[in-house]
Amino acid sequence: MAIIDDASTVFQCTLYAGTGSEQAITNSGNSDLSADMLWFKNRDEGNSHIFINSVRGVTKGFQGDNTGAEFTDSSYLSSIDSDGFTVNTADNTNYNGSNLVCWQWKEAASVFDIVVYDGNSTNRTISHSLGVVPTMIIFFCITASKNRIVYHQGIGNTHSFILNESNAEADVADHFNDTSPTSSVFTVGTNASLNDDNKSYVAYLFGDSSVSKCGLYLGNGSTDGAMVNTNFTPSFVMIKRVAGGNSGWFIYDNKRDSLNPNTAYLAAQVGGTEANGYAVDFLSNGFKLRHADADVNGASTEYVYLAMGAAPIVTPSPALLLRITLCYKK
Repeated sequence: MAIIDDASTVFQCTLYAGTGSEQAITNSGNSDLSADMLWFKNRDEGNSHIFINSVRGVTKGFQGDNTGAEFTDSSYLSSIDSDGFTVNTADNTNYNGSNLVCWQWKEAASVFDIVVYDGNSTNRTISHSLGVVPTMIIFFCITASKNRIVYHQGIGNTHSFILNESNAEADVADHFNDTSPTSSVFTVGTNASLNDDNKSYVAYLFGDSSVSKCGLYLGNGSTDGAMVNTNFTPSFVMIKRVAGGNSGWFIYDNKRDSLNPNTAYLAAQVGGTEANGYAVDFLSNGFKLRHADADVNGASTEYVYLAMGAAPIVTPSPALLLRITLCYKK
């Protein structure tokens, strides 16, 4: 597993107040971050989630909670800066008087990668540069209106989710051709949401590292809920129930709610406002559910998650352990 000492070099969550006029937003992490993927949400208004990436450019993006093709619109984002970004006048990214959040990822080995490819309606592999086996992939169709298909290792290569819907997992063989990704390629089937002829696509790949993890946990139906060990202090957690009817994509972070229990959530599948509930504790080595609801912690119910870290658990080197031991003996 890749060891990243400073999580802010690959992920940052930034809060800001909208003004309705172009404004530069500076990140507050330990390190500068010029993001490759920015995910915006107006917390106070029912505006769509906005995804913009550095590969396609700041004037192009997607509304994540619907099926629309890539838009071209300069009013969302003016620039990606060396330590932040400059938003323009759009309500989704800079509504006057609203509170907004931007989750930002940097392309980095083992953590995050962006791949743009053209479809051809045949089973095929696509190369990537993540450097490890992807544990989660989100697909967007650039040139047509399609669902946002999600691969997650927690449910394997025979099943998938849809980011813009609350539906349970589905067995769709032509999404990934029942083939798991490798450290160099991922497989797409013939489904039009992933690989239609003469269409183009963006894939966001997430991997496991010292500050990023995608996994599966089993709920227990108790307020003394399931404990999920990530080996880092989370800064962002997104949870989705695997089966058993409709259930949303619940997003928590350590900026919108910095105290335990963390109850402020946004839902990726809808453009709704921020809500409170489904309590979660952010701990030094993972997160613990503090709510018994079936959406996040039903008894004997499976859930997948994507977590990003604020700080990894660092194992002292043998030399440091020896020094500590010698000092203790003195």
